[in-house]
Amino acid sequence: MIEIRTDADAKPARLDGGHHPAQTIAIADGITEAVRLLNYATDPGKHGLRYPSEVYSVLGALASALGMLPQALTQMSQFIGHGVTDRRIAENPHYGSHGGDAHAAHAEMHDAITTAVGRLGTALASLQTAHAALSGLEAAEPPRRSTSLD
Repeated sequence: MIEIRTDADAKPARLDGGHHPAQTIAIADGITEAVRLLNYATDPGKHGLRYPSEVYSVLGALASALGMLPQALTQMSQFIGHGVTDRRIAENPHYGSHGGDAHAAHAEMHDAITTAVGRLGTALASLQTAHAALSGLEAAEPPRRSTSLD
């Protein structure tokens, strides 16, 4: 279980509410840290995997996570879009890349997210194929050493 807090006194993040911006950022940072930990754990020299079933489980969990990511990306684009439409979000013309045109900034973001979601769908299908390919693998018994009595 991964627990996400913004500081030592904060309540942990929960699905059923109590969300606030610092917690949302902490959740995204936690995903980054979890992937970093996974990269170390799956390094063959670190011995974080012993059996094909463990790789199968990790691939299944990653496929599940990847399948949920498009929802968060789409919801963030919707948040920005609604904020721009309601004029709660604007682009600073001095350092924004669209000369103060928040609609253009959102359109570029939305197009990029749409592309990413499509590519995530392709990546998800590939992970599901990799996951299914491992379903019959198991650890093999080490070969017996032959002796002169055999």
